[in-house]
Amino acid sequence: MQATPIQTFQRWKDAQKALDYAIQHYFESTVALRASIHSRNYPIESLSVRDTLAESWVNAPIPDKDSQLAQAQVHLNLMHNSVLLVNTLPHELLLRIFRFAALSAVHNQPEPMISNSSERVDFKDLLVLTSVCSHWRSILLESASFWSRFELDTRNSIETECQRAGIFLDRARGAPQSLFINERSSRYFQNGDFETILEMIGSRLDDLTQLALLNIPDFELVMQVILHLLKLGKPGVLRTLTIHMETHIQAPEFISTGDAELVEQAASILAPIDSLSLRGVKFAWDSPVYHNLVQLQIGNIPYESSPHVRDILDILFACPLLRMLRISNMTILQGDTTPLEPVYLTQLEHLDLIALTYESLDLLLPLIVPQSKDLSLRITLLAFEDHLASAIHSFLKRTNVTRLFLQQDLIRRCLPAIPDLHALVIDLCEQPGGPCLSEFSYRNGSDDCLIPRCPNLHTLHFYSGSVTVDAVQEIIKIHPRIQKLRFSSCYVDPFEDELRHWLQPYVEDVEFHSTLNDAAIPEWIQYMV
Repeated sequence: MQATPIQTFQRWKDAQKALDYAIQHYFESTVALRASIHSRNYPIESLSVRDTLAESWVNAPIPDKDSQLAQAQVHLNLMHNSVLLVNTLPHELLLRIFRFAALSAVHNQPEPMISNSSERVDFKDLLVLTSVCSHWRSILLESASFWSRFELDTRNSIETECQRAGIFLDRARGAPQSLFINERSSRYFQNGDFETILEMIGSRLDDLTQLALLNIPDFELVMQVILHLLKLGKPGVLRTLTIHMETHIQAPEFISTGDAELVEQAASILAPIDSLSLRGVKFAWDSPVYHNLVQLQIGNIPYESSPHVRDILDILFACPLLRMLRISNMTILQGDTTPLEPVYLTQLEHLDLIALTYESLDLLLPLIVPQSKDLSLRITLLAFEDHLASAIHSFLKRTNVTRLFLQQDLIRRCLPAIPDLHALVIDLCEQPGGPCLSEFSYRNGSDDCLIPRCPNLHTLHFYSGSVTVDAVQEIIKIHPRIQKLRFSSCYVDPFEDELRHWLQPYVEDVEFHSTLNDAAIPEWIQYMV
């Protein structure tokens, strides 16, 4: 006999009730869980679990049971984490572990320019650690270093941000300070009143080791901040300075470092800086800010303020410990015709020469001699020139490049010069990658076998273009050491799934990204890890 709708509904209610009782019985009969629910050591989580479980029994539809139990599981995880053995360690040791956990994964590579060059702690990672358990949260929130990094959020009112900045400052007393001012709304600095910003900076100057002015629309603000820093700053404290104008702004003036009375004070403030990043602005080319740098990024400089090649060489000679150099979107002029001595960069590990003019690269490449056995190099051209390709080939032959970022037009000229290449990023420039992919090997004259040009290649990244399945398969077959393969904004012909399936037995780490992460491209070395 077929059940009526009323009987079916009654059976559904009986099943729901049985499920409620079964779940409740499971929780009540689990000793460890029952102890956690009624724990006195972690009352916040215990109360949250009890409330969540109580909600799950009150005639809610069956699908809601799962979400309620999932919420309870979150709180239970917090309590479980609270009794881990690691929590028996002294707070000082736990803090060191937290800071290690928040460090960039690339321990042996230069840190991004707008970070603390000595010990960069990822603030977002620290925030994640606060959610592990109450014990960790209390330790981190009571630590001065947790509050030492303040980023002004220009989407909020200036009054709100001043209050927030004051709270951070009070809780971070004595810890090295990092201050980020990132103009996102283009409304803070329209009236030319910078007093509030200057006060915020001034209150931190005794401990300010890192200052970043990002996407700044007004050059006058930069001038006032630097003069404020030079007049009131503490010598030897500031170590990282980043000044990025809005992308379309190129200030023709040099940043003023004051009159003759401030010369010694300016040198004592600027010379100890070891990480400098400038976009759209620059100090005088003979400024002490360019001395003893470990990292230097400079770009988007207007032509009328362009340095001569001698200026660049003088800066490099003054930075014997330079590890990272990035020059982009600017021109380097020849100046006088006096013979110049090349500069030997014994510590340089990372060199980016991006969107420089043909003349600039032609002047600079013969005069810099990196001596690292493990150099990362990125070169992008505004226009392809045969003569310039020869200069790049010559540069590669006399250096030890193991990680390379190139446009595909340069692959044919460059691969033969770098047999020890370990990692390669290719900008396909929104073109098919067939011509450059065929350059990864050559034929042996005696037996016509394909020989890999870079037998030690283990990482390969294509972006912004298209590749064929057959061409990628041939590269993988000839280069069996490749274990990391990336495709970003790169169309696979005929089908991505076909290539993905074929790669499974050969390449351990394969990712396809439909869009190009423009923000990550400047830090392209992260792809190599």
